Amino acid sequence: YAVDQGNTVFLVSWSNPDKSLDKTTWDQYVEQGAIQAIRVAQQIYGQEQLNMLGFCVGGTIISTALAVLAARGEHPASSLTLLTTFLDFSDTGVLDVFVDEAQVARREKTLGAGGLMPGRDLASTFSSLRPNDLVWNYVQSNYLKGNEPVPFD
Repeated sequence: YAVDQGNTVFLVSWSNPDKSLDKTTWDQYVEQGAIQAIRVAQQIYGQEQLNMLGFCVGGTIISTALAVLAARGEHPASSLTLLTTFLDFSDTGVLDVFVDEAQVARREKTLGAGGLMPGRDLASTFSSLRPNDLVWNYVQSNYLKGNEPVPFD
């Protein structure tokens, strides 16, 4: 849709980390990922300011990058739209059940070498945020009623 409206669109997605990234810090990820992507888009597009959109952790990353750049006196965003993005982690709302001190300590012990979380664990966490839709619906239908699971992917 955006392209049909005459906009030039650059899409940046984070990569699935592997062992080569296990020592990468947040600052490095922001500098070498998001800020570098902004610079490349500016160069290709030939404009200093860009309209930006960030989704979930991508919004947190791009917001961090823009804050770093603002501290340097650079303002590359003409606009910024954020979708389901945390900026203030002092009150994580419903996520508190997953990020209290005990949960974080337990998770740190299970991450293993390289500090990587298995995708199935992340999927399970997100399913737990909407238990009626993403967990109990299947327990009720499949286990209690014996229905075949409906493909949804």
